Amino acid sequence: MCTINSQDGLILLRLFFSAPEVLHLLRCSPSVSHSSLTTFDALLRRSIQHITNSDLSDSQWIQASLPVRDGGLGVRRMSQLAIPAFIASAASTLSIQDDILNDCINSNSEFFQSYLLAWSAKFGDVQDTLPTKQPFLDYPGVLDDKALVEARLNSIYFGLRFLLLPRITVETGCSPCPSPHAV
Repeated sequence: MCTINSQDGLILLRLFFSAPEVLHLLRCSPSVSHSSLTTFDALLRRSIQHITNSDLSDSQWIQASLPVRDGGLGVRRMSQLAIPAFIASAASTLSIQDDILNDCINSNSEFFQSYLLAWSAKFGDVQDTLPTKQPFLDYPGVLDDKALVEARLNSIYFGLRFLLLPRITVETGCSPCPSPHAV
């Protein structure tokens, strides 16, 4: 990544080397508590630090891992996506699982049930009809992270900028303005 510019590096990291490559594994295998997720997140963080030539605080890393529409760089943390990805995938195939495993005594996946309980404990009860789309299950975590970042902003300027720039960028198609504090 040393021979390409920062914007190209960020785009490559976000679109090809982060969530898209690991999301299939998260959907298909119960890996919520696997230590490799933390290792992968640390590699993503170091990559962002290298691309931006900065040392990110924990709050800055959380903000960077938010979706672009929510004020982040769109490089999602795998440890945060693991539960929503697995639950959405399992929920979307429940009818097929019931048909195939109809004669089995224990057809309910213990992983699915435990992950669903963990998600419910953190974000509240799930509807009777389980959502089969990952963004529905992922968004409460995004809102929690966004609130954490907002609470740590130390000035009104940066708070308003964090809240308004994603909207301005989406509505106008323009890139965010540079900080008045930039050299």
